[in-house]
This record gives sequence, structure tokens and C-alpha cells, in this order.
Amino acid sequence: MRRFLIIFVGLLASSSPAWGQDSSALGEAQVIDKAMVEVVRKAEPAIASIFVSRSEDYRRLLKDAPPTDRPGELGAFDRDKAKKILATTIKSSERLDSALRRLDLSDPEHVPESYGSGVVISAQGLVLTNFHAVRDAAKIYVRLPGGKGSYANIHAADSRCDLAVLRLLDSSLAPLPFPQRGHSQVHKGQLILTLANPFAAGFRDARPRAGWGIVSNLHQKNPKRPARDEQARLFLYNYATLIQTDRSLPVGCSGGALLNLEGDMVGLITSLAGVSGDGGGAYAIPFDARMARIVGVLERGEEVEYGFLGIVFYNGDFRNDFRSPNRLRAGGVSFASVIAGSPAEKAALRPTDLIAAVDDIPVYENEDLVLAISTALAGSTVRLKVLRSGQTETLPVKVAKFFNSEPFIASVKHPFARGIRVEWTSVMVQRGFQQDIPAGVLVRELEKGSLAEAAHLQDALIVLVDGQPVHSPAEFYEKMRKVGSVELTVAGVDEQTPQKVKLD
Repeated sequence: MRRFLIIFVGLLASSSPAWGQDSSALGEAQVIDKAMVEVVRKAEPAIASIFVSRSEDYRRLLKDAPPTDRPGELGAFDRDKAKKILATTIKSSERLDSALRRLDLSDPEHVPESYGSGVVISAQGLVLTNFHAVRDAAKIYVRLPGGKGSYANIHAADSRCDLAVLRLLDSSLAPLPFPQRGHSQVHKGQLILTLANPFAAGFRDARPRAGWGIVSNLHQKNPKRPARDEQARLFLYNYATLIQTDRSLPVGCSGGALLNLEGDMVGLITSLAGVSGDGGGAYAIPFDARMARIVGVLERGEEVEYGFLGIVFYNGDFRNDFRSPNRLRAGGVSFASVIAGSPAEKAALRPTDLIAAVDDIPVYENEDLVLAISTALAGSTVRLKVLRSGQTETLPVKVAKFFNSEPFIASVKHPFARGIRVEWTSVMVQRGFQQDIPAGVLVRELEKGSLAEAAHLQDALIVLVDGQPVHSPAEFYEKMRKVGSVELTVAGVDEQTPQKVKLD
């Protein structure tokens, strides 16, 4: 492929006679040409334009707002209903038409206040885009090539990874075509294609603009980190995850597809980390194994629960570490202490240990370790390669949950178990409620009218179910499936005196 690229670029720079002088080179260039045309042809129907409005008028004038407990249910726009409501205050037909055009994102003449691209990832109408493109949206309309379109709900979204999955409301559009996601490794210097809908002339047609270039760098950080370092540490694009290309892209390309010559989508373009004209090229969130896990959670409509190990770095931070020395010893990550009750303590990690790898992937800096644990996701078991007293040991660790203070949307929640939804207790330490991680699970939400609500279990710790310890939400839900009554041993967050509560 690299030889093809060299020949291809050389031919583009040559004068016309050269084409006739080297028929073999021309033939190889034509192979690349056909491959690029075919990739664009197949992927183009899956590239969407995303129109976003954050106008308060939907709520203020039309009384149309998503339920507080389901913030992603934005719904469609009922033009006839809106016309009747607005006509009571707007008497001029010209002004009324203008107001409707501003609120109806499906109107062919509508000019969106916010705009982005997206990629269909499911035949049933799921569309992947960037979280920042749809954050705080009041209405979202997705337009596909060929004039088709639909209003959409936010099925699931997570600001930490800057990804959102939209669900089209018009089921008649299914089945929709979608590109395969790349599982092969992306290489520096590799030829890639971009497909996106920039906010430029002809944007209403939703005809994606194709481009090509090379991967200029891998494992890049956000070159424009927020001023507050504390905030910057939360986002995955600050952890050297991004693919950088040699081409800058115009506004509106966030959410577009980065494709290889096999037609696989290997990344999702994002302008949050690099904008047109900065000279740094375009950036993309990679579709590697880590991001594939996260996208899979969002496709199911669930909350992304990032992994948490429970060690304290040398600057006193147990989440991530940008400012303190890495304190490298023989190529690994050292740490100051272990939090009591954490996965690290349960795995018998010691402050004298050096963590060299996570699931056979080497870690050299604190950021490498935090990224590996975070993207393993809560409840998963990772294998830590540890250097201890000159010997190498492998420790299996079941990671807990990282407390994510940034916004997220999840349309699918675990069903109430006898009126209870629970949470990992590891979030209590990160929120400053505890010095160590208590055993059990934390009550997160109670069903209205349930026996659990009557028993005042909000924010209680559930330590035992029928006398058996519970270590995670998954264990709790499994134990609560039994037929007949269950006995919970609970304790308050502040006072640890256990009490027993029986639920039918």
C-alpha cells in the first residue's frame, strides 16, 4: 500500500507524458483510484448532517421539553400544533412563517444555529456523533443523503469520551446502510479518506464532502487543553488517544467518518481538539478496542462506567496525574499508596510495586495507566503486570467505577430490583464522602411507592443480601432475582450501624 501511495503521489506531480511512459505505475494508481471511489460510494449513504437547536422557545412558548428523568427524549416537532400556538401571539403571516422555519429543523429553508456530521452505525437508525455537537440540545434533526431525514432522540451520550448515539424517530427509514468499523491497526503514514458534511454551500443537500490524506500522527493529545487542569484531566482526548491527519477540515465536520481503503471506519472526526486553520490538521477519535467497548455501551443506551483502580499518585491524586513527576523506574508507573477497600488493595498491590503493563499493553506514564483502567470499564477484570522485588508478577484485578462528574445521558437503566437501583461504593471516595471504600453497594435511586422507599433506603449502603456479601451492582441484582422475600443488611453512609430490612 505504501508503494502504491508513493507511485500515486509521484504520478499526480508528473507531467502528462509520464503517464504514458509507465503503464505499470498507471495501473497501480488506477487500483488506488478505484478503491477510493468504491469506499466513498459505499460509505456516503451513511454520512448524515445533524441540525441542532438549543432554543428556549420550545420549552417557553410551546411547552415542549424532555422529561427531567429522561433528558434525551427531545421528540419531534409538531408543526401544526406549533402554528396554532404561535398564531395566538403572532398575527403577521410572514413573521409566523419565519418563526416556524426557525423552529422546524426539517424545513428545507432552515438555517441551523448549530450543526455537525454523524455516521449511521445501525440499520435500525442509530447515528454516532460527537457529544459536544449535541450537548444541551432542545431539538435534533438528522438529514441523510437523498433527502431523507428524521428528528432524533439522544439514545446515550458521554462527555468524557465526547461521543453520542442518536436514535432516529422515523422507523420507516430502516434499514439504513452503515460502514463496517475498523479493527485493523492504524499506522502513521497510512492513506485515509474523510467523509463529512461541512457547514458550507449546499449543506442542506446532505451530500458528504470526500477528502483524502495520510495519518500524520497517532496517540495525540488535545492541543488546546482547557485552562483548568482539573477539568482537563477528565476527558479522554487529553490522554493521547487521538488520530491526527495532515488535512484541516472546515466547520461542521465533527462526527464525520475517517475511513481506510478497505472501507472500514477507523475513526470519528472531531473538531473539539483541532479546528480548521490551526495548521495542525484534523483529529479523530480512534475506533480501537478501547473505544469499541465504549461505543458498544452507548449503542445499548447505557451509562459508560469507567474503571477505577484505587491508587494514589505522588501528587495526592487518585484519578489522574498531569502535573507531578512520573517517577519512572525501569519503564513503568509507581504510586504513593493504595486506598483501603479498593480493587488495588483487594489485589494486594503495594506502594513498592511498579506497574509495567495492563493486559499485556505496556504503561510508561501515569496517563497510560489511567487510560487503560478507565477504558477497561467498571466490573471488568484486568491483568496487571507488576515488578516486585526484582520479580515479575501478574495480578488479576476487578476494577470498580470511576466517578464521572461530567454530563452524560443514558436512556436505558437497569430495572428496579424490588424498588432499588444501586451504585458502586467506589464513587463515595472520589466524591469526598469517605476516606476508604466501604463494602457493599450504594443505593442510587428508589422507585416511587415501593417498599424500599417506605423503608427510607435512599443513600443507604447495602452490605448483605440474605446474609451474603455483595461486592458490585451486578452481584446485587443477581441476588435480588430470587423468588420470595429478601433480607437486606443496610447501613447509613455516615453511621455504620447495620440494620435489617425485609422486602417481599
